[in-house]
Order: sequence, then C-alpha cells, then structure tokens
Amino acid sequence: MRNGDFSQILTGKNLGTDVTGAAIMENTIYDPNTAHSFNGNSVTTPFPGNVIPMSRISPVALKIQNFYPVPTNASLVNNWNQGYPNPTSIYIPSFKLDQSFSEKHHLSFFFSENHINHMVNPDGLPIPVTQERPEFERNHTMRFNYDFTASPTLLIHAGIGYVMYRSPDVAALGVLEYDAPGQLGLYGGIPNNFADPKYNRHRVPPH
Repeated sequence: MRNGDFSQILTGKNLGTDVTGAAIMENTIYDPNTAHSFNGNSVTTPFPGNVIPMSRISPVALKIQNFYPVPTNASLVNNWNQGYPNPTSIYIPSFKLDQSFSEKHHLSFFFSENHINHMVNPDGLPIPVTQERPEFERNHTMRFNYDFTASPTLLIHAGIGYVMYRSPDVAALGVLEYDAPGQLGLYGGIPNNFADPKYNRHRVPPH
C-alpha cells in the first residue's frame, strides 16, 4: 500500500452500480483524472487493479508516510504493535518550621513542592508526527499559621496560605521546531508543523 498497491483490500463485494451501469465494488479507488460527463453526471473509473501509479502519488505525502512505522504483522488491519515506554517521575519535597516565642505566641510555616514529570498522550510515533507531549507539573503550597493563647479557654488562630498550580502542556520541542515547508515542501499549514494548534506554543523547560 505504501507503493500505491491497494489490491489486497478489494473484497469482491458488489455495492451496486453507478449511473453508467458499471459495478461499484467495495473498497475500489477511483481515478480523479478520468472524470467525464455521462448524461449530465460526472463519473470516474477505477484505477486498474486498485493500484495507484507511483508517479501519481504526491512527493510530500511519500515523505510524510516515511515517518510512520511499518507493520509488525501480516494483517491488513491492526497490524502495528503500538508499544512504547511511558515513565512518570513524582517527588514531593516538603518541610515545616515551628517557633514558640512564649507560652502565648506560636508561629509555624509549611512548604511543599509537588514535582511530576510525565508524557501526555504517548502514541509510539516518532518526531515530528507524534502527538506525545511532555508535561512538567510544579505545584507549590505555602502556609503560615499564628496561634495566640489569649486565656486558658480562648485560643486565637490565624492562617494564610498560597497554592500555585503550574502544568504546561505543550507539544514536544522537535515537533514545534519542525520545518514542514523546508523539509517536506508542505505549505499552508497553521502552524508549519504537525502539532495540534492548541498545544503549539513555547515549551517551558523543566527546572
């Protein structure tokens, strides 16, 4: 099929006839260059043997096709073993400080940072066509507490906290920087790579 030969997908099943009375066979590929008028209708004829000549296949399409893995078994469908590693790294450093200034005054501070490094939507495809996206979460939590013992039966507690959730989710750098017009001759893309536009922005490096 990479060479234009789609004869294997012909099933021999007749789906009906076209306006000329010719049989419409399942999975037949029609040649757009054979378009002609028949009783006011535009009709085309199939590629002989369901084979598209290599000379008719876009050079750009052939270059893109080379990015995709070859089959890992002889089946016509489900013929690629889509296996890939997908490690996740998580660590959560934290600390707490307590200070009693007297029997009545107590101050405490807590800090925690949640680090998560992993891949979103891994697919096993290579750069630049993969939709895999590196995601580096950096989540900070800070809290100050002040306790004042006003009397043996009254405790005044005051606290303030801050939580920052940062989770940049963008396409891989090799996808973002891929020059499709220059490398493939593929023009008109918005943007000029294979990234989903909503993930096509500057990648924030991990720290």
